[in-house]
Amino acid sequence: MAMHAIEGIPKNCQILHVEQEVVGDNTSALQCVLNSDIERTKLLEEEAKLLALQREMEFEEETQINGAKMNGEIDKDSLSQRLQEIYKRLEFIDADSAEARAASILAGLSFTAEMQHKATKTFSGGWRMRIALARALFIEPDLLLLDEPTVVTDILHLHGQKLTTYKGDYDTFERTREEQLKNQQKALETNEKARAHMQDFIDKFRYNAKRASLVQSRIKYLNCVTVVGANGIGKSTILKLISGELQPSSGTVYRSAKVRIAVFSQHHVDGLDLSSNPLLYMMRCYPGVPEQKLRAHLGSFGVTGNLALQPMYTLSGGQKSRVAFAKITFKKPHIILLDEPSNHLDLDAVEALIQGLVLFQGGVLMVSHDEHLISGSVGELWVVSDSKVTPFQGNFLDYKKILKSA
Repeated sequence: MAMHAIEGIPKNCQILHVEQEVVGDNTSALQCVLNSDIERTKLLEEEAKLLALQREMEFEEETQINGAKMNGEIDKDSLSQRLQEIYKRLEFIDADSAEARAASILAGLSFTAEMQHKATKTFSGGWRMRIALARALFIEPDLLLLDEPTVVTDILHLHGQKLTTYKGDYDTFERTREEQLKNQQKALETNEKARAHMQDFIDKFRYNAKRASLVQSRIKYLNCVTVVGANGIGKSTILKLISGELQPSSGTVYRSAKVRIAVFSQHHVDGLDLSSNPLLYMMRCYPGVPEQKLRAHLGSFGVTGNLALQPMYTLSGGQKSRVAFAKITFKKPHIILLDEPSNHLDLDAVEALIQGLVLFQGGVLMVSHDEHLISGSVGELWVVSDSKVTPFQGNFLDYKKILKSA
């Protein structure tokens, strides 16, 4: 719809698709907002080309006797006339004040003057979402398309190629789908029984300190921990230090040489080969593994049948996320580090992720702002504040109450 590729959409109707987050590159936050005004951007590009052509024609006039028509039979008067049309249109859309307006909108979303000139790739997912919102506020479109917004009113649920309308908020939607959540509860009960069995083992063999220590470590490594804190405070940096992607400027990170750590990046889609398909991507990541085994693993994440053979660029954000999950879990890691894992996931995919985290027989360290995901899967919370990481005594609702009262 945003590309006007559907018949019947008026060409003069300005439509903006607000992405789940802006794709990071070297473009500054301010320029990214300015680029959302496609008409202004195209007019400025055309102006630059025509001015360059005008200078070239003036140079040719100085070096040639007859300069009536040159440079591909382009008439100088026509060029000047087109430039005048461009200037009038730029004045009509108030192009001169565009940068000031964009800067004001970003400032209203807590971007400092310095942050506005930083490359978008340097921002966390939360800040990139703010840039996407700033783009929408900047151009004031006739129609605004929001992809997986956090706040919803009525819900349209797409399942089995059918759209179903649910009146009310997400809680109402969940109540109507209670049967689907029963499986999640069963999985949780199964996992709790496994934990209880391990605790019985510890109690039975407590006299053997070494064995008890090993089992106690096993229980700790089964925990699911969520790291919370303000945007940009360093939550993602902590995961990168643990994974080894970053080295500490001071201090030491101790990591067992035998531990297998898998990382699910906040911007995981950037790492996928969009020209490939999921099956081919997995075959390149794990050469020598039988195709059927890779297909079965993809299928366990909902990437089945022809979907595994579709080009990656045709997949939805949620489907791409499932491919990334399949990739990182294939080698059965001991610990999974997840950075904003619910980004790009649809509601069903989030439910599948919660069930997967509950069943995963390993450690999970997760950075997330998704209340539903945290409440459904988390074992404990760690809060990042004032350059410290502190275990939080309470659940996510308790943490929210403290934030609201602060």
